[in-house]
Amino acid sequence: MYRPNSRRRGGPTFPAEDGPPVAISAINWRRLFAYLKPYRGRMALATLALLVSTGLGLTFPMVIVRLLETVTRTKSISALNGLAALLVGIFLFQAAFSFVQSTLLALVGENIVRDLRTNLYNHLQSLSLDFFAGRRVGEIVSRLSSDVTQMRTVLTSNVTTLLSQSVSLVGAVVIVIAINARLTLFILAIVPALILVAILFGKRIQKFSTTVQDQLADATTVAEEALQGIRVVKSFGREEFETGRYGAAVQKAFKAAVRMAISNSLFATVMMFLGFGSIAAIMWYGGREVIAGRLTLAMINGFLLYGMLIASSLASLANLYGQFRAAIGGVQRVFEILDLQPSVRDVPGAITLPGVEGRIHFENITFHYEKNAPVIRGVDLDIQAGEILALVGPSGAGKSTLFNLIPRFYDPSTGSVRIDGHDLRGVTQQSLRAQMAIVPQETLLFGGSIR
Repeated sequence: MYRPNSRRRGGPTFPAEDGPPVAISAINWRRLFAYLKPYRGRMALATLALLVSTGLGLTFPMVIVRLLETVTRTKSISALNGLAALLVGIFLFQAAFSFVQSTLLALVGENIVRDLRTNLYNHLQSLSLDFFAGRRVGEIVSRLSSDVTQMRTVLTSNVTTLLSQSVSLVGAVVIVIAINARLTLFILAIVPALILVAILFGKRIQKFSTTVQDQLADATTVAEEALQGIRVVKSFGREEFETGRYGAAVQKAFKAAVRMAISNSLFATVMMFLGFGSIAAIMWYGGREVIAGRLTLAMINGFLLYGMLIASSLASLANLYGQFRAAIGGVQRVFEILDLQPSVRDVPGAITLPGVEGRIHFENITFHYEKNAPVIRGVDLDIQAGEILALVGPSGAGKSTLFNLIPRFYDPSTGSVRIDGHDLRGVTQQSLRAQMAIVPQETLLFGGSIR
């Protein structure tokens, strides 16, 4: 029967896409940042370059203030030339340190992606068959690709952005307080509005981002199933059905992506309005200070630049909060897999199975994939070395299940399986399977040359 949506038995499925958003505090941040430890040297250099670049960014508004004062007061060409050269030098060094920072971050990020994917794939290889029985390959591949990439973003660009914008914000606030405390307090009045907007949009963005990842995983799964079983699809003339099924999955991912894009755009629009609104407020209030004689026009320009820097830092931090909310779903999904343990494990002290003759003994075997639904009940069977044995029975009678107990793909619920008197639970899986040859029902060709 053609069953494109059928799943094999066993194993819990991945969390449903419509579950509650994962709280930022729920993530094990120490565990997450442990992936940075092997590259802490490069990360430290990138952080140092970032701090220097950010510090240079804080100095140039004051140079511009001095330049304007030179033009309006002293009218000295030589002083003007010197300040202009200093400004160019600041921009040059800032660009150089920004290049160093971005290059080092890229190297660290690619190393982290490699380590994460390798660790996750190695862990997947260690899991037992019951893990894969209830999951589709597309779901797992999605976690190896998009979710791992999100973890890289959190560990590199998001962390450095948080540090850079925090330093810029604190530095700019300290400087503008020194220039005019009253105007500073006026600007900082917008901070509660920015925090409120970030909180309101952060949860929505995280929920939409998680949904997009899940829908993309579903679409990948549909494509993987149809392409892997293309012979079956064509045999039953189901090309049009599979095309429609994939189109429906892609449409769901599209709708989820559109919802997230609208939320992101609305978030950016609100933040932009608040930012430009603060500039207008600075010009209005600063103009009053100039009229009152408490500020010069040059200082107003410097204050405006620092005000824009403050607004930009606050907007970036609010946007960063939304990015964190969007990424933690992927982080949680990767950790969920890494936390899974194989159901079939070598016991402490398991021995290496010595060379065997091949006597196989099943003793009172009972097995079930799901509780209270046994597939095999009370089976006793002796197979002599060199004996040719055929298990015959209807589909679903448990023939493949009984066979899967011999290489210990599964452990019986009750009873024991022995080879030459050795209980399979007491030997290592590697040594057991190294002495077996299996001819599967279906042939799978792995990519590669004959050599």
